[in-house]
Amino acid sequence: YAQALYNVTALADGVTRVQARSLAPTTQQIASEAAGKQLLLAYDQVVEKYLTASTSLRQQLADEDLSVRPAQLALLEARFGRDMQWHLLNYMIAARQAVNQIEQGVRDANLTPQRVADLTEGVRKAAEDSRVFLNAMPSRRLDDEAIYLWYNIKAPADEYLKALTTLHQDWQDHAAPQQLSDDYYRVTRRYDALLSYYNRLARNAF
Repeated sequence: YAQALYNVTALADGVTRVQARSLAPTTQQIASEAAGKQLLLAYDQVVEKYLTASTSLRQQLADEDLSVRPAQLALLEARFGRDMQWHLLNYMIAARQAVNQIEQGVRDANLTPQRVADLTEGVRKAAEDSRVFLNAMPSRRLDDEAIYLWYNIKAPADEYLKALTTLHQDWQDHAAPQQLSDDYYRVTRRYDALLSYYNRLARNAF
């Protein structure tokens, strides 16, 4: 990744000059047009390699982040039991696993409606368990960070579950490929919105 980023940076200034010249070419500049095109082609190639490396790095970091979550969940349970913070983290793990496995299934072309149904049910159950636990609490203080966070991510969480449910239902109903593609895109965007909202609030809460 670092080497790919260096290669992009090294060529960026030269590309900027070529693009600036191309706006108003002179006779002398036309003579170097071929060299400029080669530079632009080289830049496109290193950018593509950088994007590939960047995607790989983000996926690796995401996998590493997800791999430590079960340990954090077990630690929370050992120290405090299955309290609201446990339920919150359990829900976010289920939400993350669902979108990750759907994306992987799309890449590997082995995703099935039943797999989507199972993942959707996992997210739904984690959300329902949180709701049941919260309703059973004798007192609900909004100054409790985990409770406050759950109330505030409920709307994006509902939208995410709705997107998962729609993807499964449309697939079961043999919807057109474009509709399923739109449903898949909506699932990923709804998860991104949920995660962004959660991270923004969690930074201040914990």
